[in-house]
Amino acid sequence: MSKDEGTFLDMTSGHTTKCLLLMQDGSLISCALSAKTIASRVNTNQEEE
Repeated sequence: MSKDEGTFLDMTSGHTTKCLLLMQDGSLISCALSAKTIASRVNTNQEEE
């Protein structure tokens, strides 16, 4: 995986990386949110649907 192949997304906006997300298509996402925060938001959205 590399930035050149388009499979790495830096979503930190310059902040410290707290979590790396490996997506089903093989993409890797660098995120400034903690894994716990992301899980909480996903669970909240699933409950609303």
